[in-house]
Amino acid sequence: MQHLFRRSDRTTQLLATSTLLLAFLRCGIAKDPSADLVLLNGKFVTLDAKLPVAAALAIKGDRITVVGSDKQIERHIGDETKVIHLGGKLAIPGFIEGHGHFTEGVTSLVEV
Repeated sequence: MQHLFRRSDRTTQLLATSTLLLAFLRCGIAKDPSADLVLLNGKFVTLDAKLPVAAALAIKGDRITVVGSDKQIERHIGDETKVIHLGGKLAIPGFIEGHGHFTEGVTSLVEV
């Protein structure tokens, strides 16, 4: 950074460095860690070898942001967070069952 400033202009260099540091710190502070939805006391099969089954997860917007234990996820509960206690039940994120009947599926394949 010294090549941008004259050696005698330490005040300008210090001011620029401080401004950049504050900008980076502000970016970290502005992020809201609270989730929109938290599911606790459930059973989530993650298909991740490091964490094959989790008890809780946090969702912000349309994304699962954190998966882990109830204690880990409770940190993401804010004033506006909806919390659902699953009572140990299995939840399968992203699973959409189209309810197609076998005979209707076969008939549609034959017609193609």
